[in-house]
Amino acid sequence: MNFEPPGEVENLFKLILEGKAKDAEEALNKAMEALSKYRRWDGFQGYIRGLEGILLSLKEKGRSTYLSGLNSHEALRKAKREFTKNIREELHAPYDKWYFKALLDYTDFLASNLPNPKDKG
Repeated sequence: MNFEPPGEVENLFKLILEGKAKDAEEALNKAMEALSKYRRWDGFQGYIRGLEGILLSLKEKGRSTYLSGLNSHEALRKAKREFTKNIREELHAPYDKWYFKALLDYTDFLASNLPNPKDKG
């Protein structure tokens, strides 16, 4: 899957990480506009639904969600392996692969913004 998310998606992820739900909703709309040129790609709606799900996980703060558990480098590595495996799975439909691509992009964003334990001390 050769796709780099536009800056609007990264901005969305940043706002989600900061816990700014209202701003993140607005950022999702901007991201959807920026992604509109990809809508004709087979199954790309799965990426949009993945972004919506990530935002929903922010709104579910009080509940434990899969994404809320991605708070360590080990958890992020495990999730990245899982999402990558699902993207490569030949039996998955394009929609599913794009959904997992959105989750993988979010995981990569989290990993790049999580303090490195080697930097301590």
